[in-house]
Amino acid sequence: MPSTGLGRRACRRTRTLALSLLLAVVLATASASVPGVADASARIDAVERRIIRLINDERAKLGLRRLRPVWSLARAADFHSRNMLLGRFFAHASRNGTPAARRVGRFRRARSFGETLAYVSDVGLRAQASYVVRLWMASPGHRAVLLTPRFRRIGIGRRTGMLPTGPGTVFTADLQSRR
Repeated sequence: MPSTGLGRRACRRTRTLALSLLLAVVLATASASVPGVADASARIDAVERRIIRLINDERAKLGLRRLRPVWSLARAADFHSRNMLLGRFFAHASRNGTPAARRVGRFRRARSFGETLAYVSDVGLRAQASYVVRLWMASPGHRAVLLTPRFRRIGIGRRTGMLPTGPGTVFTADLQSRR
């Protein structure tokens, strides 16, 4: 064994530390390349916050309670938006066929659930929130989901990338009752 100026115990600790660091790098690299629940972002950015505000404005016009942003629903929505871009599809069911209610239930359980999706292209970042909410409010099905009185919680996911139709931004809004 070459001389390093370190005692055997210090060499053993150094090797253990090096192996631990190597393992951590390998695990981090592996988890970064495989999409999963842990990859979903938990943050709610300015566009997503504005979408929630605009939806709550529409709900207030009808005397409905405001929706409260929930971290776990934001993760569920972000996960689905990301999954749609990675799989190059646009649907409520997951890429593997898992129904939306089951997918969202893995992040947070509730008695009732709703989801709205949107895909936009050629809309600037500053206009995205108002554009998406206008689209949803103009669609009777999407409007009904967003204005369901029993829903109290919301999570928004927004991801930009490529779908078969071209580049754009995918939005997922997951809503749930209180429990």
